[in-house]
Amino acid sequence: MNIIMAAILAAPFLAGGDEQDHEAKNAVAEFTSTYNRKTATDEERISAIRRLAGTPHKRTGLVLQKLIRSHNARVPVSHKMEAAFGLAGFSSVKGASLLAANGLISRNNRKNTQLRVTLVQTIGSLRQKHLKTLQVLHKLALGDDFEVARAAIVVIPIFDNRGSVKMLIDYLRKCERVPANVKVGLKIPRQPRRPNPEGVDPTEDRRDIGLKFTADEKQRQRHELCYPAIKTALRTMTGQYFPDWKAWNQWWRKGGAFKEDVR
Repeated sequence: MNIIMAAILAAPFLAGGDEQDHEAKNAVAEFTSTYNRKTATDEERISAIRRLAGTPHKRTGLVLQKLIRSHNARVPVSHKMEAAFGLAGFSSVKGASLLAANGLISRNNRKNTQLRVTLVQTIGSLRQKHLKTLQVLHKLALGDDFEVARAAIVVIPIFDNRGSVKMLIDYLRKCERVPANVKVGLKIPRQPRRPNPEGVDPTEDRRDIGLKFTADEKQRQRHELCYPAIKTALRTMTGQYFPDWKAWNQWWRKGGAFKEDVR
């Protein structure tokens, strides 16, 4: 178990007010009764998730986290999405962003782009500046799921962390490269609509088709999705604007100023 996972899974760090403890216990009990009932419909289960999320508390938050991380086939993606949306209203619960981060690093969710984007946006809505959460976002920003990476880059400025500026400037160099296009000419047989009575070989009637495709599809996505997001994020965090990585890097190496350094 790595340091990030250990920190996120340490439930006792989720401090919260005990004045709502009784209400939270009842909310969890009601949710469990409804959601686990074999005859419950999908709509009833989704409604149960929404009612549970309506009681922000460390207890209810942990139940939502369990849903998001679940590998059980009875917990479809739509239910995980609903739980992720629900966590966005937990800004009053200390450590709630770590619950969302825990869902992001769950092995069960690695291939679900839509859910991961929603969880990143939930972290942005919570605006809780936990360093462990930021470390998860940094890792996602550099990953190959570029929809998730873009979402992470958009949220990173909320943390006002100087280290994020350096990370984004470094990644800008990789993102700004425009992938080359390759043109290929193909001769495709034109199939006749009806039999040719004169017995002419239909393959003699050919048409030329010019195709253009990107030599490096991964770089195309990185450039189109992450490059604009990084430029916007850097401007938000520093108040500066430079046209390319070279100018940004030069500014940084000269001791570029930062609005606020939260360590």
